[in-house]
Amino acid sequence: MPFSVPGFQLDKKFYFEKSMVQSDGRMNSHTIQQQVRALSNEEYKKIERTGFRKNWSEEEEELVGTPSYGFAEDPPESVDRDRILTSRTFRDRVFRQLVGKAYNMRCAMTGISMQAPDGSCEIECAHIRPVKHLGPDSINNGIALLQSIHWMFDNGLISIGPDYEILKSSRCNEPKIAGLINESGKIALPKNSSHFPHPEFLRYHREHIFLP
Repeated sequence: MPFSVPGFQLDKKFYFEKSMVQSDGRMNSHTIQQQVRALSNEEYKKIERTGFRKNWSEEEEELVGTPSYGFAEDPPESVDRDRILTSRTFRDRVFRQLVGKAYNMRCAMTGISMQAPDGSCEIECAHIRPVKHLGPDSINNGIALLQSIHWMFDNGLISIGPDYEILKSSRCNEPKIAGLINESGKIALPKNSSHFPHPEFLRYHREHIFLP
């Protein structure tokens, strides 16, 4: 469909799909009659970006920002993620950016932060309550971890207690892991207390993912 672009004259239209316009500038009536049309990646991204009301960075903060519930309340079910529109790839990217920023791109369980010359970091951002278990893409459901620690966390070999102590499964029999864990025995928390892991998500991980 045509889309009027602010700043254009009213008699001019902008088309996201190049196939909608013929070489002489006229509308391609044959293409318009097609109910299903193939889109290039570039065309899809333009349509997706235009759907946002604000600029890209502001929208990221709104979509995966800190929810308004407190530690003593139950976390929201899936409302937050329903607002994150259509793209799983987009949601994952925003989730990584915001959780990584909250933890200063440092592993919460080891305190390790490694950065490559190109600026990329080794840190991965894990969902405490997994997405496949209806865990939301909120900062309070995320934690920054090294890749190997992330793997252990997702597979129940390590978890987090009510007082943020690091729990190791009896099935984890690699002695060198203990040498990596924070000396305090607890995870390093974000500076902003509103970004702390929510107790209900931690409880869910201990009860449904962790292997005692």
